[in-house]
Amino acid sequence: MMTDRRYRERRLLLFYTIFTLIIMGIICIFIIFSSSDKKKYRNAGVESFKAGKYDDALNYFDKALKEKQWFDEKLDLDSKYYMAASYMRLNRYSDAYAIYQELEKSDKKYLNKDALNGLLDLSKTLMDTTDDRFGYTDADVDKLQKFAESGNTKMYLYLASIYEKNNDLDKMKEAIEAYLGKEQPTTYTSYLLSAYYLEKNDIESAKKYIETGLSCPDGLYTDLLQFNDAVCYEKEKDYETAFEKISALHNNYPDNEEFLKEYNILLSRVKPDTQFVHTSSDADYFD
Repeated sequence: MMTDRRYRERRLLLFYTIFTLIIMGIICIFIIFSSSDKKKYRNAGVESFKAGKYDDALNYFDKALKEKQWFDEKLDLDSKYYMAASYMRLNRYSDAYAIYQELEKSDKKYLNKDALNGLLDLSKTLMDTTDDRFGYTDADVDKLQKFAESGNTKMYLYLASIYEKNNDLDKMKEAIEAYLGKEQPTTYTSYLLSAYYLEKNDIESAKKYIETGLSCPDGLYTDLLQFNDAVCYEKEKDYETAFEKISALHNNYPDNEEFLKEYNILLSRVKPDTQFVHTSSDADYFD
């Protein structure tokens, strides 16, 4: 007959065995649900975004969001933010606006509130003003102008978008500058004004708006501002500084073909005997 001591020992052993199995089960569950391909897909999406391959980026961000993982709130918000930016760069403003609305309703502790509010306004404006189904007559523009002058400053952003679409760049510039009289600058407004003044060869004004844009928190058109920054120095024939700036941009966006072409142009200026940096897609450009 089993002694009390042996009985207690067996019960203790059984308890430790069950306890160990439970702990191992919890660890396995934790490993399964705290690791996934979410970060891999998010990183691939960022790489595609930087390469200007926005459709590919959207595909990767969609995959990242479908992966289930514990403690994934920050990764999901980041993927959605990049997804909205991809839609913006593809001119799919209604899709971007829907995501910005979703982000605005979420826990914004990981997001810059001011940047998000600016992107909401911008995506709504471009959604409303660039849809080919809706044309803006001169009477509509006059109404928007009156609304803007009566104190609704955000209407100037609508006017700027309409003027840009109609290639009336002088009026676009006036509308944006009126908008900036009361509203915060964004990378969008700064990019448009820097491009306008570059076209006019007013390098000092272009640099002023580039500097302003690079300090904006939304980051949506930062790469294009950095590109314009390099072009400013190229126009001033300061090829060394221009090459330094385009090299930094090319390093951050190595697969972006537009940046690569400008890199090669400036490389030929500062190092005439140096071979171009080629990719498989460069053939037509150098023919």
